[in-house]
Amino acid sequence: MSERVSRGQIGVIRNPAVAIAMAKCWLADWKATIPAVDFHPDTCAYCDTPRDLLMKQLEEFRDWAGISVIELEESPLRMEIEQWETMPVAEQTRLIQKAFALPVEEERVNPRSPW
Repeated sequence: MSERVSRGQIGVIRNPAVAIAMAKCWLADWKATIPAVDFHPDTCAYCDTPRDLLMKQLEEFRDWAGISVIELEESPLRMEIEQWETMPVAEQTRLIQKAFALPVEEERVNPRSPW
């Protein structure tokens, strides 16, 4: 599932691992002020996304998920967020690393080639 969209469009993010990877990419711009933190690869699938668009996508995810909202009544978590919170940390880390991955273009195989 690709959440990347062209400039001016807001992609819909519903996967917490993708949202976390996007947030880490956005925060990597501030890495100079946090030198001891190493949480972003050299390049990722979101490095080329304009920062304003990345922020809009993250804000849309935040609003959908209902996180970072202080309410008097406790609202139920989205199923995706609840599932994410119950996953082992190792699995969460694996999914975030997978979300960081640059899309790999599949090789076009020539059906007539013997190789």
